Amino acid sequence: IFEPPNEFNKKKITLTDTQKYELCLYANNNKKTRSEYVEWVEQKWGVRIDKITFPELELALKEFVLSYQHRVILSDSILIKKAKLLAIGLSISENTLLFSS
Repeated sequence: IFEPPNEFNKKKITLTDTQKYELCLYANNNKKTRSEYVEWVEQKWGVRIDKITFPELELALKEFVLSYQHRVILSDSILIKKAKLLAIGLSISENTLLFSS
């Protein structure tokens, strides 16, 4: 997987389920931009969140989730498959994507 050179030294940050839940509650009660949420997380838990590599893919996947979240259970497997299909539609090489569950 190709990563730009400045990305190699960055530590990957994963929020705990409790932190994710708290972020969801905060987001539900505070309508802000994505960058404002990132800033809030960084200040609250002292973590640094990297910028998104493919914002157009994130937006498309977000729209999918918002459309289907109340209709079906969206498992990691379903989200990864949909992300791969969206990436193809956006001409993003699957070799540049990294998925984790």
